Amino acid sequence: MHIKLVDSTRAALTAGAQSAMIGYKQLKLNEESLESGLTLLEAVYQSTQNQAANGLATQSQVLSARQQLESTQATKLTLTSSEQKLRQTLCTMLGWKYDAKPEIKDVPAADLTRIDGMNPEKDKQAAQDNNFTIRYNVLDLDNKDAGSVEYQNLQRTIKQEKEEVASSLVNLYNDVLQKRNELQTAKAAYELEKTKMETAERKWQLGTIGRLEYMQQQNSLKTKEIAVKTGDLSLFQAMETYDWAVKGNLSLSQ
Repeated sequence: MHIKLVDSTRAALTAGAQSAMIGYKQLKLNEESLESGLTLLEAVYQSTQNQAANGLATQSQVLSARQQLESTQATKLTLTSSEQKLRQTLCTMLGWKYDAKPEIKDVPAADLTRIDGMNPEKDKQAAQDNNFTIRYNVLDLDNKDAGSVEYQNLQRTIKQEKEEVASSLVNLYNDVLQKRNELQTAKAAYELEKTKMETAERKWQLGTIGRLEYMQQQNSLKTKEIAVKTGDLSLFQAMETYDWAVKGNLSLSQ
């Protein structure tokens, strides 16, 4: 039982650190997206002020532009604070001091070929055999009288836990497939946006679109780019969660 506890704790800590790192990178992407949006909102606010000075915009429009800018600035401050806290948590989880400054490298790109090796029906047995909760209960079963009520109750519990593992594995696999589809959709949207950006570049060079319209297209492209990166992170996390479940690190409701 001691070995089981050590194994399960180690697995939980490792998986937790992975999730924290992925979460940190997600916050960095959100920050990058907000910075792009702030650049656009600052330009919109300045343009609206100029228009108002020339009688082409109302004070209500100026106020609205300023409120959008200030709201996004406040969101960025909150995001930065969350990012710093998560970084501190990640540092302590990995054995550093909370204020250490280690380089946190990028999360590996999701390898789509990993999905080909996933099969919840075939992986079910390994996931059940490796599950830390089930292993503990099986060991506990050996210490009980085979004819006792406790023995029978624990037998039923183990059976239910095995069924839960099988069901959860199917759900985790379906989540992987969903995340893959979402990533493919994001990539297609990004490719389309790159085409729009190329058109905007030509128009900008010809002087047929204004600065704000050009900046809006830049921001739209950045948004689609970040969506691809976010989708990749989400798929990577989903695949890791599935693999951890097969290795036994899957919490059960029993």
